[in-house]
Amino acid sequence: TAKALPDTEIAIKDASTGKVVFTGKTDKDGKLTVKLPVGKYTYQEVTAPANYTLDKTAHAFEIKADGEIVKAIMKDKLLLGALEIVKTMDGKKDGQLGGIQFRVTGKEANGALYNQTFTTDTHGKIEVKNLPVGTYTIHELEGKINKGYVLAADKTVSVKANLIASVKIDNQKVKATTVTKIPTAPKTPKTGQNPAIPYLVSFALLGAAGAMIFVTRKHSKISKK
Repeated sequence: TAKALPDTEIAIKDASTGKVVFTGKTDKDGKLTVKLPVGKYTYQEVTAPANYTLDKTAHAFEIKADGEIVKAIMKDKLLLGALEIVKTMDGKKDGQLGGIQFRVTGKEANGALYNQTFTTDTHGKIEVKNLPVGTYTIHELEGKINKGYVLAADKTVSVKANLIASVKIDNQKVKATTVTKIPTAPKTPKTGQNPAIPYLVSFALLGAAGAMIFVTRKHSKISKK
């Protein structure tokens, strides 16, 4: 549904003389009602609302003797701007930044919703041309190229007529987390364990001078009577 455009100035001319017979502005509903004698006329937009192009066309119409109400519809187009997204990443050089996707959502100045997805070129750039003026949000999508990086926070930008809105978005690598393991103290025997658990003794010969003794405590369960 087209948005009504209030405060648009319209001029009506007599088609035979070219003389202006009426000027007025549209109301809050974008309408303008005029009473005119029988005859042929033209109407033309004098001033356009903010963010809209001026329709310079002279539209012809006729008032007939049968009293039929003539309805005329004018449709103004939104002015256009452009959006540029420049992507940089820690550790990535120019030529390595292609394939990163961004979703651009928002609302055009006429209230229409916008939702498109774009992909960076090898230089990390996205150029959206002929974008209707309005307010848009840029959302980075996770993918193969930016895996292992902190995704950028959403950014909101206003696109104005005949201007390029440029947004720079940088990614930093996810920082590695270092885990330090603290050794646990040896467990003390629980109450009731038999302290007289036998030890296994083994010997290792050290040549003629002597021998080493290895003592290993043998763990065993104590059977209850």
